[in-house]
Amino acid sequence: MKPPNSRKSWSGIAALLSLLCLSAAMAQETAPPPPQETAPPPSRAREDNENLRLFQQFFTDAAITSQWWEGQLRVPRGAVPPVEKADGVLLTGVMAVSPAKNVEVGGRISYVDYDLDHGIFRPGDTKKFTGESGASDLDVFGKYRVINGPMQLAFGGSLTFPTGSEDEGLGNGKLVPAVFGAVRGDLAGGPAGNLIGVGHLGFRFNRNTNILGFPLEGKTSVFLGAGIIGKWQEDLHWSGEITIESDRYTGADSDVRLTAGLQWNPARHHLLRGAAAVGLADAAPDFELFLAYAYTF
Repeated sequence: MKPPNSRKSWSGIAALLSLLCLSAAMAQETAPPPPQETAPPPSRAREDNENLRLFQQFFTDAAITSQWWEGQLRVPRGAVPPVEKADGVLLTGVMAVSPAKNVEVGGRISYVDYDLDHGIFRPGDTKKFTGESGASDLDVFGKYRVINGPMQLAFGGSLTFPTGSEDEGLGNGKLVPAVFGAVRGDLAGGPAGNLIGVGHLGFRFNRNTNILGFPLEGKTSVFLGAGIIGKWQEDLHWSGEITIESDRYTGADSDVRLTAGLQWNPARHHLLRGAAAVGLADAAPDFELFLAYAYTF
């Protein structure tokens, strides 16, 4: 048997290695690039941002949602407007729809259960009144967005219908109109929605009424607010806001609140919201806890 030709053997090995290297290089060049994350279409991103709303300024926002259905649990301590010096619980329903481009209409009503810090004698009562439960007044609103872009501007109005009993402290007893203007815009560079600013200014035309049997002289109150919504994580946003309303009745107090909250979007169309507010004036609750679930589309 002939010994193998070492020169030919090394030549064969070199040729084989060259072929393998060439094949690997060609495979690397033709391999598809790794998938890249793509940003949501601008229309979807914008729609998601429209569904980020502040807690105290839902009506007075230049954003327009397609549909919004929300159930809220609110636990105020120290005041349950229009009644001061009381603690209570509110179960609230909020809805909003957009029947036409740049138009939003909606409403809000609550079931209220409250207790006064100290019982009172209402005019004509023979025993102390300590609290009551029942339906609140019904608020309805409408607005039209006149500027729609990175900066949005809307004008609107609201009506408070006297569905709650003023004798029981559940409502104001009168039809109360209000008008407002609202702005909204992106405050930071980069992707839209990382930092959103919201502000409003309005006037409420309060009428003379009797609440808990005591006569009150209505005034035109001024209400305004400002807030920001920021992205913490992809589906988690934080917010902070201040709302102010001057006294609605002669001799009454103003309403000033600071509110901080979180909004989590666990799945598309579903929103879990929670916030805490502190009052800086007597007509506002000293403290208020806010928990809610909203379905949006």
